[in-house]
Amino acid sequence: MISNKTDYRKNAEEFWNDFENIKWFKNEPVPQYWIDFFKRYSGKNKSVLDLGCGAGRNTEVLFKLGFDTYACDLYKNMVSTTRKCLIGIGVDKKVADERVTLGDMLDIKFPDQYFDIVLSNGVFHNAYDLSELDKAIGQVSRVLKKNGHLCFNMFSSEKLESFKKTGDSVYVTKEGLVMTLITSQNFQRICLDHGLKAESPIVQYKREVSTGVRAVMRGIMVKD
Repeated sequence: MISNKTDYRKNAEEFWNDFENIKWFKNEPVPQYWIDFFKRYSGKNKSVLDLGCGAGRNTEVLFKLGFDTYACDLYKNMVSTTRKCLIGIGVDKKVADERVTLGDMLDIKFPDQYFDIVLSNGVFHNAYDLSELDKAIGQVSRVLKKNGHLCFNMFSSEKLESFKKTGDSVYVTKEGLVMTLITSQNFQRICLDHGLKAESPIVQYKREVSTGVRAVMRGIMVKD
C-alpha cells in the first residue's frame, strides 16, 4: 500500500515529462511484433487506441498503416511530443490535436465498445496498486468491441531484486517510480474477470530499458 501517493505522483510527473527521458522513448524502435500484428489488420477500417502513447512511436506507425487512430497519455510532454511526431509525417495539426489527448488508463474518455483494438505498450505496470490495475483492465474491456483485441506489453514480477516492496505486488524503483508487478497467470486472471482471454500464450523475457533490466510479458487478449 502506497501511503504518500502525492509525492510519488510528483516523482512520476517529473520523470515522464523530462525531455531526456522522452527522447530515449522516442528513439526506441517500434517493436517488430506490433508491426507484424497491425499489418494483419491494415486496410480493414479498424479503430485503435494507443493507451499511454509515450513519445508517439507506435502512434506514428498506426497512422501510417491507415488505422482510425486515437492516442492518449497521462503526461503533457508525452502528448505534445506525439502530436509533433504526427505533424512531422504530414498529419494536419488540428487532427493531431484532436486525436492525441491527455488521458488516464483509469478513466478512458471514450464510449463503450468504441475500439477494435487497444494497444497498451509499457503502461499497465504503472498502476499504483492491484485495484488500479484491475480498474485499468476494466476500462479497456469497456471500450473494446466484442471480439476486439488488447495488445499489451508490461513489466512482470519475475525480476524484483532492484525494487523496494511497499505493498501487495507494489514496488518502488530507485527513481521513485511506483509499479504494480504480477505474474502472467495473475494478469490473465484479472483479464478473465473482465471478459478478456489470451489469444495465444503470453511471451515472457528480460530486456534492458532506460532504468535497468526488467522482466517483460506481452500478449494479445480477445474480448468475449
